[in-house]
Amino acid sequence: MTHVTSPRPNPDFRPNPERGIFLTGVIGSDTLDRLTPSILKLQAQSRSPISLYIDSLGGNTFHAETLQGLLQARQQDQPSIRLITVATATAASAAADLLISGDYALAYPHSIIHCHGIRMGQDEITHEGAVDIARYLSGRNESFALRHAFRCISRFCFRYFRIRTDFPDIRANDANLTDVACFVRALQSRLAPNLQGLLDDALHLSAEAMNLPII
Repeated sequence: MTHVTSPRPNPDFRPNPERGIFLTGVIGSDTLDRLTPSILKLQAQSRSPISLYIDSLGGNTFHAETLQGLLQARQQDQPSIRLITVATATAASAAADLLISGDYALAYPHSIIHCHGIRMGQDEITHEGAVDIARYLSGRNESFALRHAFRCISRFCFRYFRIRTDFPDIRANDANLTDVACFVRALQSRLAPNLQGLLDDALHLSAEAMNLPII
């Protein structure tokens, strides 16, 4: 009798609380003071992935970017450590940006994720200042979106190779389905009904942007 064993979990795609950093509350300078020693200690112990567990409504974007830079900093003779981010309850605003910035990102089913564009405030502003701020925010938002889209490539590749064994069953009713179409249907079967519409919307927007037929 042949025994089928489950594939060995890949640590690059599995959060590990033993190498975890726990981000809670509002992100500010005190957040960096509290988390920096733990981050440096984990980085000195090994180059294995670090998991960032998030339950935060966000906060100061400068401190959030500093935290991200510290987590993903390269050493002189070594590459950056892989970062796995996990939304345990709430990841909003700057905390949502941290969640998305992980090399691999996960969210608990009950978690709430809220994203919005970069914002900044000033007490007084001139017309010239408004133009400069608008140009700055537009550039930052576009750069941020491209950076996060690039990170999604490896995540989708990982998911594709994990579920491509489902493709023969999906093609049972339509042998002409492309691999991309099979991948989409496999993803839809794993999403809750109220989330499937998000995938459909994303596919339509992508197809329109690239002038391709909608799957």
